Amino acid sequence: MRCRSGSGAISGGAAISFRVHSRFHPPSLGHSLPGITIPPLPVGGLRDWLRADMKILVAYSGGLDTSVLLLWLKEKYNAEIIAYCADVGQGDELDGLEAKALSTGASKCFIGDLKEDFAANYIFPMIQAGAIYEGRYLLGTSIARPCITKGMMDVALAEGADAIAHGATGKG
Repeated sequence: MRCRSGSGAISGGAAISFRVHSRFHPPSLGHSLPGITIPPLPVGGLRDWLRADMKILVAYSGGLDTSVLLLWLKEKYNAEIIAYCADVGQGDELDGLEAKALSTGASKCFIGDLKEDFAANYIFPMIQAGAIYEGRYLLGTSIARPCITKGMMDVALAEGADAIAHGATGKG
C-alpha cells in the first residue's frame, strides 16, 4: 500500500498530521490481489495520482483532527469524502457523529457495528493471552485498531474507495 504523509497547521497554531493510503502499487513491488488490477503510479508519483474524481474513506472520530482532515482533503483534492466511524462499545460518544460528518463535508457516513467482532475476536483472545501493559492496563485502545481497520477496509472495498486516510494526534 502506497502511503503519503503530511502535516499542517490550523488556526490557533494547532498541528495536525495525516496519512493517505492508496491501494495502487508500482508493478515492481509484485503485489497481486485477486480480481483487482493494480496499475502503476503516474510518473510524478502519488501526488499526481491524487485526482479530483477520487473517493477517500476517512477514519472519522468527530474530533478536531479528523474533522479538519475531512474538510482539508475535500477542498485540496476536490474528492468525494466518505466518513467511517467504528462502534466498539463507546456508547454516547457516537451520538450526533453522522450529522457532524455530513455537515463537515462527507458525502456519506458509515458507523460500523463492531462490538460483537471486537469482543469475540480481539478482547477475548487478548485476555486469554494475558496482554496487559505495564502489568496493570488492558490494551483497549490499541487492540481496537486492527478491528476498526478491518471494518474500514470492508467499507472501502464496498464503496470503491481509491484511498483511505486517518488522522494522528500523536497521543497514541
